[in-house]
Amino acid sequence: SWEIKIFGHVDPNPTDTTDPSPPASITVPATFNSIVASPTVTWTASPSGDILRYEYSIGTTSGATDVADWQAIGNALTTNETGLTLVDGDTYFFNVRAVDTSENVSTVVSDSWMADI
Repeated sequence: SWEIKIFGHVDPNPTDTTDPSPPASITVPATFNSIVASPTVTWTASPSGDILRYEYSIGTTSGATDVADWQAIGNALTTNETGLTLVDGDTYFFNVRAVDTSENVSTVVSDSWMADI
């Protein structure tokens, strides 16, 4: 039987313990004219065939979540975040990871931008 979870499901066959491949690339503008929002970020789909969703976070270092914790966004390949409190001139990292149907999580891909108002 299937167990429903807030962000997906648990595979009834827990033998898949292989992490999916991460998105192959991520594109973030070098600067963005805002201290309350991220730029629109795009990434290429993971080549793994069983991706359930992508998740993103924002931090002050690569892979960090100190600005915005991990958010699930389904199979979208682009997003931005609003309602942020950023500092003009500081660098921020947009982090993306893939999650497969067995809830295995890929490594994180990151790229940075500078808040520049």
